[in-house]
Amino acid sequence: MMHRNLKVFFAAFTGSVAVWWGINTLSMELEQFFFLRELYTNPELLAATSNTLELEQKLQDAYPLAKKKVAPLEPQAASILSLYVKENGTTKVLFEKNSNMPLPIASITKLMTALVAIKNYPLDQHITITPKVLETPGEAGQLRAGEVFTVKDLLYLALMESSNDAAEALAEAKEPKVFIGLMNEEAARLNLQNTSFVNPTGLDEAQYTNKSTSKDLAELARYLFQSYPQVFDILSQSELALVSPNGRFHHTMRNTNELLGYYDWPGRTFGGKTGTTPLARETLLFVVESPSADGYIINVILGSEARFAEMRQLLQWILQAYQWKLTSP
Repeated sequence: MMHRNLKVFFAAFTGSVAVWWGINTLSMELEQFFFLRELYTNPELLAATSNTLELEQKLQDAYPLAKKKVAPLEPQAASILSLYVKENGTTKVLFEKNSNMPLPIASITKLMTALVAIKNYPLDQHITITPKVLETPGEAGQLRAGEVFTVKDLLYLALMESSNDAAEALAEAKEPKVFIGLMNEEAARLNLQNTSFVNPTGLDEAQYTNKSTSKDLAELARYLFQSYPQVFDILSQSELALVSPNGRFHHTMRNTNELLGYYDWPGRTFGGKTGTTPLARETLLFVVESPSADGYIINVILGSEARFAEMRQLLQWILQAYQWKLTSP
């Protein structure tokens, strides 16, 4: 008797739920039920549906698609690469000019300086600024002999303000030749075949200078972005107060990258690194979120006379030259 009552109860309950969800919902569920039943009983329909889903996935993987009738980009810089890195790790070149040409890279060097420092020093290690460090050309950082900073402080100075003194201080803490050797070892480990370093700053030297390619630098940036995101946390800061370990305010650090918060781009800006020397001319590495918000784009410009203007042109061209979503017009 109780078993029969339970059946009646569940039947009534099921009926009330159907009414509560409404006729449209029930209709949709019935459609899905009959469609699924047809898939299982009709191999041809199942195969066709599977092929459609596979085709849709291939289309999704192929995005962004190049649009037709878009004027070509004709930059003046010696080398440019725009590399789209998807969430699944696959990459797609969006624009390329002489991406395998080794060129002086100026202060983009400090990305490798930061990597070696992070891997070899505790961030809270104290480093004293020596008179020898202050012989390094360049005034950025406003450092004075005898001042003490942590490795983390010096990383902010080197990456945000592009302080040569800060980069030299990081190298001196291990002995410059040893530190530069570690920079070249990291380049070899990352298979940056056309990259070499002779100093931690990127400054031109009499016979040699730090050289790389836009392709190698994009690979270095990809590695840092994925494995050491704290580097781009620093690079994304527009300005920040520098406070010495004893709690005294030193000065306000201001980023050399004027494209931070680039408002004409539909996604986030993750930061980048600037550089300028007579041999390298102007250089810039800049990382932004993809317009489809499913990855990021690493942009590298070497040998430019107007790096920020050319970077803006490159980013605008990428928006015009590619369709980023299946739903896009």
